[in-house]
Amino acid sequence: MDADLRVSYVSGHYFDIVGTTPEDIIGKKRSEMPPALPCEEWETYLETLEAHRPYKGLVFSRVPRDGSMAWFSSSDKPVFDADGRFTGYRCATSDVTARVVAERELLESEERDRTLVDLSPDAIGVIDGTRLVFANRAYAAIHGADRPEQLVDGNILDLIHADERDAAGRRLSAAFEGRPSDAKVVRRKRLRLDGTEFATETATAPIMWRGRRRVLGIVRDVTERERADDALRESEDRYRSLVELSPDGVMVHSDGVVTFANASLARILGMDAPDRIVGVSAI
Repeated sequence: MDADLRVSYVSGHYFDIVGTTPEDIIGKKRSEMPPALPCEEWETYLETLEAHRPYKGLVFSRVPRDGSMAWFSSSDKPVFDADGRFTGYRCATSDVTARVVAERELLESEERDRTLVDLSPDAIGVIDGTRLVFANRAYAAIHGADRPEQLVDGNILDLIHADERDAAGRRLSAAFEGRPSDAKVVRRKRLRLDGTEFATETATAPIMWRGRRRVLGIVRDVTERERADDALRESEDRYRSLVELSPDGVMVHSDGVVTFANASLARILGMDAPDRIVGVSAI
């Protein structure tokens, strides 16, 4: 570019990589050739040129004659004569389309993954050593937090019941090192921020997260399920006690074969134990 910031010379290789002709560029000011897509750096870049300062690594877009979208990186170095007068810029441009496309695809993939994780009903966290580095909204909610930021950067073991912290720490270390564990899912008592405990099922696995090896943890609150299981067991125990203590003879059979008999039935039939009835024909 000359002292007026008009393009005065372009090498043939530039036209090859940008896909334009000399008539498209020669004589135009840099400000008259904006990127095809909005560029946050553009105004700063133009101000830097007007101030005759160097600018390195401007990434901008162009639409070559084939209609595709291409990306380029430009570095501009001001040139001064022997008297220190500004005479223009010497510019170097390289095609960075492959790099930009790969970066954008990676960013889109990360955004999709983050959306899926944020919307997951399961509590999902990422752990570095014992430090929580990521938590979705469900992870925050399950631990009584209003937002994930209340938990991120904290020690994950602080959210584990004191009776199970050592075991949880060993499991985390094994997952971080990629060593197999005895079970993929374990029952674990965890703590909410207010100190109340709740029952969970927790699964952990090593993953690569932002270029580093971390541990992925998925947690489900099974408190209500455990309460339901306990209530069912209590109901069954009460029923069994009533049957065992009943003065009436009671038996249960399947396909005509006795599978259960109480002591009263054994006594009525003149047998010394209910086990002697189990397995015989009920007819």
